[in-house]
Amino acid sequence: MTGDEQNRIARILAQRTTPSVVRPPKGKLEVRLPYAEGNKGWLTTGHRTRGDVKWHVQGKYWITPASWFFELARRLVQRHGAAYILQKHNEMEKCAPACWNAKGLDCNCSCMGERHGSGDPEGRWYVVSETFAFTWQGASYRATLLTAKPGLTDANGTPS
Repeated sequence: MTGDEQNRIARILAQRTTPSVVRPPKGKLEVRLPYAEGNKGWLTTGHRTRGDVKWHVQGKYWITPASWFFELARRLVQRHGAAYILQKHNEMEKCAPACWNAKGLDCNCSCMGERHGSGDPEGRWYVVSETFAFTWQGASYRATLLTAKPGLTDANGTPS
């Protein structure tokens, strides 16, 4: 993740006007909401116990079960018009043996010439064909802004 991406994510987590949900690969959700009386009650609406939601004092966010993710994201967009979702994302890098074994200077793959003519590169590459191979670059967080589309409603007539 670049420094610009890290700064963007830090700004998203620091702001308090648009709610955000951090969805780690394992564990509970971290939900940041604009301050309002009754936020805990709103979060627990439709769930059996209020004990499933806890306030993280230092981080200033709510902790909820991971199983609530899809329903919570939908409800946040309904209530606030938008919500940031932050979750791990693996970048896939594409290259190919045709590039690694090239003799000339012309390179058109996503390695941008980094492995051009280098022979077999290091790492775990999955070769699909002479012209396509890929590797995963490791997970980093990606932020996505969900917004409501005007005029869309769910089965109950509620904006979705």
